[in-house]
Amino acid sequence: MALIAILATAASTPAQSNYGMRITVPFDFTIGDKTYPSGSYTVGVSSNNLDLIRLQATETSKTAFVTSTIPLKTAGDDHQPELVFNRYGDRYFLHRVWLGAQGHQLPKSKLEREFIEDRSEGAGELKVETVIVTPN
Repeated sequence: MALIAILATAASTPAQSNYGMRITVPFDFTIGDKTYPSGSYTVGVSSNNLDLIRLQATETSKTAFVTSTIPLKTAGDDHQPELVFNRYGDRYFLHRVWLGAQGHQLPKSKLEREFIEDRSEGAGELKVETVIVTPN
């Protein structure tokens, strides 16, 4: 049993994230179907899977793993590290993560699509705003 525990720990070590930035998000936001509180987060990519994004709250250690991303690259110069959110009224959905020249776009989640559909019905066109948050 002890050997299994040691091997499991060793196997999970490479999956730990290389944090690319520490960032304070001043509002509650949604990733997938979960809402995360405003606060300070560390954000990075997995060392062995560059499509796996990890956000970890520094106060509560609550962690979000984002696996279904679309890789983005800049042409030439590095892109400023930042989180990009889609804002609909008072709801924020994480849309992109930039860690230097490497970016990751998150597809709209089922919750975000339902939110847009619910708000659009009968109320006309729902406006989306882009909100950018940069590291501390």
